[in-house]
Amino acid sequence: MNWLNDTDSPLEQEVLIAVADISHFLNIVKTKSNLEVFYFLQTFYKKVELCLEESSGRALKYIGDSVFMVFPPNNINLSLKLLKKMKSNLDNWLLGENFQSTCQIKVHIGRAAVGMVGENDTESIDIFGSVVNELFMLPAGEFVLSKPLARLINRN
Repeated sequence: MNWLNDTDSPLEQEVLIAVADISHFLNIVKTKSNLEVFYFLQTFYKKVELCLEESSGRALKYIGDSVFMVFPPNNINLSLKLLKKMKSNLDNWLLGENFQSTCQIKVHIGRAAVGMVGENDTESIDIFGSVVNELFMLPAGEFVLSKPLARLINRN
């Protein structure tokens, strides 16, 4: 992923970020054992990763039933198309498992500090900045675009 800064020194750069989240997750897992929840989330993460293989996107963090992702900002339409395909694939999987739930996706664009964090074996790339907080503060919905991203799309 050469578009991401993976050097020792963080840089500020434009990023397209997204979070995928399973709606009604607590209803799904409340009757499952810890191991069943583990395998369910492991499958969810693998399905997200399979979709990301079709792009330059990357999963940065797995947070329970959410996946925080980053994409290059130079091909927004392709990234949005991939995210819509990901949502469709995940919705079909959840339906096939008889869960009354969907994958909800939020997408935002902005500048963030990008660089390596951690030490030795735990070192990984991450991003920080108000753009990340703004993403997670977007209202819930099936496929939510931030206002700055929607304006950018409408201009092009």
